[in-house]
Amino acid sequence: MSRPALYHYLPTKDAFLERLVEDFLRRDARALAAINQTPGLSPGERLREMAEALASSAIANPLHARILAENRANLPDGLAEADAEARRSIVAAIQAVVEQGIRQGDFRPLDARVAALAIIGMCLWTAWWVGEQTPQEAQLLAGQIAGQAVSSVLLIDLETAPRDTAALLTLMRENLDHLDRIIHGH
Repeated sequence: MSRPALYHYLPTKDAFLERLVEDFLRRDARALAAINQTPGLSPGERLREMAEALASSAIANPLHARILAENRANLPDGLAEADAEARRSIVAAIQAVVEQGIRQGDFRPLDARVAALAIIGMCLWTAWWVGEQTPQEAQLLAGQIAGQAVSSVLLIDLETAPRDTAALLTLMRENLDHLDRIIHGH
């Protein structure tokens, strides 16, 4: 679409950015909230659906994600607050699922906020490297990213884990660090 044609539909750059916040970020935030309200899902299933929704959105709208990210520092005040609110909502939704998974013993004892940010980054970064995808390819790619997101937080079953001493020591250190944070309130 040419610049004049774009400005025919959206009179200013701010109007264009406002549509991106509404049509991209707020839509994603609403989708995650809906998934979070779906009854009967385990934390792993819930997280997988959330990650797949975010990855699918980034794959389907790579220019939206990139333009919004590149212009975030220049958003007008009201729009910047709407953008920040949507991003906080997305982080909070995923963080809540990670915390639930940790409490239930499904996920490793991690810093839930850091895990949420890493998963979001994994999903949204596809906007920078994804190419033209058929709908089937996009669905497979989003599913693979979602699977990796869930795998990044799953608790390793020591009965089926490899007997690699270094990997087991790393897991034990992570668990001890988490216990220390709980005890000392860090």
